[in-house]
Amino acid sequence: MSNKKNMVLVPVNFSEHAENGAVYALQIAAGIDADILLLNVYFNPVLSIPASLEPYTYMTGVGSDLRKIEEETQLSLEVTKQMLEFHIEKQKLKNIQVRYDMVQGHAGESILAYAEEYNPNVIVMGTPGKNPQGLTRFGKTTTKVLENAKVPVLTVPLGYDAYRFKKPQKVIYLTNLDKTDYFAIERLTGFAEFFNAKIICIHTSEIESSEDEENKMKEIKGYIINQLGAKNLECGILESADPQAGLERFIKERGADVLAFSTQKKSVFRKFFDYEPSHRFLYQTGIPLLVYHAR
Repeated sequence: MSNKKNMVLVPVNFSEHAENGAVYALQIAAGIDADILLLNVYFNPVLSIPASLEPYTYMTGVGSDLRKIEEETQLSLEVTKQMLEFHIEKQKLKNIQVRYDMVQGHAGESILAYAEEYNPNVIVMGTPGKNPQGLTRFGKTTTKVLENAKVPVLTVPLGYDAYRFKKPQKVIYLTNLDKTDYFAIERLTGFAEFFNAKIICIHTSEIESSEDEENKMKEIKGYIINQLGAKNLECGILESADPQAGLERFIKERGADVLAFSTQKKSVFRKFFDYEPSHRFLYQTGIPLLVYHAR
């Protein structure tokens, strides 16, 4: 049996939203008895050599530029590490070590490769807040990681103040009533137990729920209670002509702290979080999103 310590992987690019995600990750690490690993993917100028140039006409000075990038990256990682260690001491968090690493490459691919190799318990990523129009879309890096990571990914919108973190008390799981939900629900139950949080499992329907939907929801509820042993649980079907608006109201009314779902063939992801302007849901809720990769 492995005695390997739990790990929270936190990609950082030294932006305000990345710092917010890193601070949030501290509390998750404290809850699941894990260490923090900060990861920065930095740009190598060699990767952008113009095809029209001969290598020797471009490489002059690249070596020194790359060393400067690496030195600045390491310094920024050290500053971020010290900031987190300050909060660990201030909040009297126990048994959390903060380490960092940096790799060359393209952000999305490199984060996924790193997670594949080191298998963290969860990836925590800070994401930007709303733009002046009140809409925010996932960046390419976040979307790529959300859709392809084999470990859970937790995104923290900038509008959520991680410095005023409170442990999750209510976690909503958005189910598509699919068999692939079961793996995600099993992992979510473990997450909820760490924080003694209530799981609210719901399915959205634009019309009156069918008998088949009701039966599938009963099966899921039975699985969570009988197979996973969860006691603090609520399950139901949310009927709304506008599923996004209905779910948004539900989250606000219930005071949910985290919204979770499985990528399950990307159906739920595309329904609520794709790039269409009307699919603005995540940043209106203002709460972290926990995504499990379907199996």
